[in-house]
Amino acid sequence: MDFLTSAAHHPSSLLLAVIFATVGSFLTVDLVSRVHRCNSISRLNWLFIVAIICGTSSWATQVLVVQLNGAALVPSALIGSLLANLALTTVGLAVALRRSRSIQPEVGGAIIGFSNIVCFNLLMKVAGLGVELPTSFDGVALAYLACVCMSAGAFSVAVRTDRRSTRVVGSSLLIAMLGTLTHIALPLEVGVVVASGGHDLVIPSVAIIMSAVFATALATYNIEHQSRLDAIEALRNYSVIDSLTGLSNRDALKAHISELIETTDRTTAKVAVMAFNLNRFRLVNDVHGSEAGDHILKTVAGRLQAALGPNEFVARVSGDEFYAVKSGIHRKADAVQFANKMLEIVREPIQWNSAKLDITARIGAALFPNTSERVDDLISQADIAMCRAQTATDDEVIFFDPSVDKAKRDLNALSIDLRKAIDDNEFEIYYQPQHSVTTRQLIGFEALIRWNHPLRGMISPADFIPLAEKTGMIHEIGAWVIRESCLQASRWDETIKVAVNVSANQIMRNDLPEIVHDAIARSGIDPRRLELEITESGIVADERHALAILNRIKGLGCSIAMDDFGTGFSSLSTFKKFPFDKIKIDRAFISDLATSRQSNAIVNATVGVGRPLNIKVLAEGVEDKEQLAILTEIGCDEVQGFFFGRPVPASEADALLRAARLAQQGGTSNVVEFKIGGR
Repeated sequence: MDFLTSAAHHPSSLLLAVIFATVGSFLTVDLVSRVHRCNSISRLNWLFIVAIICGTSSWATQVLVVQLNGAALVPSALIGSLLANLALTTVGLAVALRRSRSIQPEVGGAIIGFSNIVCFNLLMKVAGLGVELPTSFDGVALAYLACVCMSAGAFSVAVRTDRRSTRVVGSSLLIAMLGTLTHIALPLEVGVVVASGGHDLVIPSVAIIMSAVFATALATYNIEHQSRLDAIEALRNYSVIDSLTGLSNRDALKAHISELIETTDRTTAKVAVMAFNLNRFRLVNDVHGSEAGDHILKTVAGRLQAALGPNEFVARVSGDEFYAVKSGIHRKADAVQFANKMLEIVREPIQWNSAKLDITARIGAALFPNTSERVDDLISQADIAMCRAQTATDDEVIFFDPSVDKAKRDLNALSIDLRKAIDDNEFEIYYQPQHSVTTRQLIGFEALIRWNHPLRGMISPADFIPLAEKTGMIHEIGAWVIRESCLQASRWDETIKVAVNVSANQIMRNDLPEIVHDAIARSGIDPRRLELEITESGIVADERHALAILNRIKGLGCSIAMDDFGTGFSSLSTFKKFPFDKIKIDRAFISDLATSRQSNAIVNATVGVGRPLNIKVLAEGVEDKEQLAILTEIGCDEVQGFFFGRPVPASEADALLRAARLAQQGGTSNVVEFKIGGR
């Protein structure tokens, strides 16, 4: 009985053999192409699954082909050949998947091909077919060699490529390998085989085993697919969920508001967007530590989430900043009621260890479509209203008002422009001349920063300096002014000084002395030519630290002037604690010096303080001869003001110096020669 005749008598065996070979080969190549990209631990787990699929499918194909020849196999032979095939297949897969850049995929594939040859010959041997191993390079030997090469090629394709078309090629090679092995290597004619019992149970048993294996493979595919979907969903959730509190984040907030804008009927309903901070959060965080801060955020977030009703939404966008959204409201009172609920939740005491933490909040709100129909505008408006709520005396909800909050929006816009001004070098330094009262000679300049805005023109320092201090940009601006003033002074005569204002924020920084030292080193000027002007209010916040910084600067050789004397604390004890080099009398006392006894007395007293302490006194805001005459009589040392000249750009300051030099050479230094004109 030949192979084809046997197949005709057992069509179910042949059909199952083809199905098992085809499905098993495809699953093997597909899984191998996935597994080799996994990490080592995942790869080890997958290796055993692939080994079971590959080993059992090839084993089942071989068993069914043997059955086609009327042979029967005892259970021990079936189990033994299956275990041998699984063991050798596992070894081959371990080699093939170890390293894809070497020839190991091909070596592993060859081992699997060889294992199929061994197991198939073992099956035929125990089935009594009496197969003899080839002793020369005949057709059987050539078939065996072809099987090994096709198996090596299949795993090479599976490991080294990642396309569906190449997976088909790899699967076809494995199928061809099994077909070649079971057809060509099987004798075409066999004698009558004495079969053992259980002949009729082999096909059902193999079918059950393979059904279980393929079902396991299908479940594995489903698990992997679901895991991938879960991972994608987790990443999607992570992108819109705050990891600390579990609330929605800013992206989710924007998406929610955008959806409400599209679905809300503008004629009948409104949407309230509310912003609030936890007022004492930073204080608690500093006192009790970051763990307490995290506990507060999680507790507040949990309470807010639990209290949400229909059409209500809450998000944490950063730090202690939260937003709440209420849709489907018809009256402003509905929004107020929702805001009050949020406030009550935030105010509930929070227990942390043995301490009870009390947190408060102020809420600002914006209404759609009343104030805007854009997502970013509504969020920004709620934030602006919240800033105004922070200054309110009670806990009422503050709604965005375009007319009231215009100044705040302008300030925010100016803040953005200020950052751009720093980056684009839009600042310029003007220099106001300072003169000696006795000789009328030009002795120095005060450096005054100006901002030439590309659209608004010149912006007063009174408008942007407070903003720079609030945003922290004053440190960059101040360092630039010191550096540029020193570079400009290096072009002047060595007798000319330059005075630079230093804000309270700059004094509080430890790096101010290094900034001054760097400016002096870069410009090469004598440190005594640089004078830093500070206000007394700039040192009262942390007097010890401020005086330590000023002493370090004075140690560099620079001089220190007290600016705006008479307008702040004006404590004489300050002169005892720190030896100032100059006192600058504020222009408020000079403007009415000729008509006000009080101003005259204050200027007299200031000069009286400076003279015995060997501290020079400079009067600001001198605008006429009468003021200059009185200051000369009082004994003031130096003056500056419009009578001597307005602040001018660096080029005009150079021209003033040249004129001063010529005047001195002409012997007219005792006359006011450098006046630029009135206001």
